[in-house]
Amino acid sequence: MAYGWYGGSVQQSGLSEADFSRLINAVWAPIDAAVVFVFLDPHADDANNSDAVASGYRALMRRHSDVAVAVPDLPVDQVHAFIIEELVARGLTPRA
Repeated sequence: MAYGWYGGSVQQSGLSEADFSRLINAVWAPIDAAVVFVFLDPHADDANNSDAVASGYRALMRRHSDVAVAVPDLPVDQVHAFIIEELVARGLTPRA
């Protein structure tokens, strides 16, 4: 959704956001995420990392605030610790 609708050309194709969302849901509906980690700060240059895509991710995070978690821009070891703590807090993994 972030790349196709917010950062891509689907919006200009004439397909509505609701229809595009229904197409995505038709594919992913059987999968129910317990948590989605969102990295808003790119770790490397990538032409696909646009302001529009980041804006899309933020909108999706607001819409799915129960499962979406923004990962802070930290050194790798601290990101690892952050993710593990979030998994533990959600009861998805035991504390090591």
